[in-house]
Amino acid sequence: MTRVFGVMVVRDAADVVGPVLLNTLALGVERVIVLDNGSTDGTTRVLRRLARRHPIQWSTDAGPFDQAQLTSGLIADAVAAGADWVLPVDADEFWWCGRGLLSVLDNTDAGALYCPFLQFVQRWDVEQPSPRGLLTMSRRAVEREPDIDPPAVVERGEASVVEIRQPRKVIVRAGPGVAVGVGAHEAVSAAGPLAPADDIVVLHAPLRARATLTARASRGPRSGQTRDPLESWHA
Repeated sequence: MTRVFGVMVVRDAADVVGPVLLNTLALGVERVIVLDNGSTDGTTRVLRRLARRHPIQWSTDAGPFDQAQLTSGLIADAVAAGADWVLPVDADEFWWCGRGLLSVLDNTDAGALYCPFLQFVQRWDVEQPSPRGLLTMSRRAVEREPDIDPPAVVERGEASVVEIRQPRKVIVRAGPGVAVGVGAHEAVSAAGPLAPADDIVVLHAPLRARATLTARASRGPRSGQTRDPLESWHA
């Protein structure tokens, strides 16, 4: 039987990490390996509680937030533990597959599958993040056609980040040295050919309340110090 592991790097997502982890396991994922990157909002309490009842393995590392490196390290851990496929999921992403994730993976020779990434938006009157707030995150912005310079379009006020079509997310087959790029939008050293997978969809819930904007702004300087500005322009 195909063994699928999830991996996640999380920081300050107490309102959503629980539902996301349970959704990931419901897909047929055998285990999720989580690294908490210095959360201060109660995320670790959620992880501790869920790990008592579900196959969730978690640890902490409050060092620099190098998402690609940290996620790729977790992928290596999953491969060493016997995973056949590894799903890199962010704490604000709900993966969905109508045909069944295991069925899709069992019927492909690909080394990595690229999956559509859909952005959802919150109602303006939701001020504080909470798990229940996900119930009002039911709308999507109309996507613009791909632009040659998305950062400039956003900075000029011509479009919101959630209107910009984002690159697909990737799920990777286990193999020596397999890794992902920033945001898991790119497979590195894939163990086979790359292929699109429209049956697997990623539903993204980024700004879940107005207060989240303040938190994002406070993390801006740290992001600028630890990431390539061209990779974190949307932040």
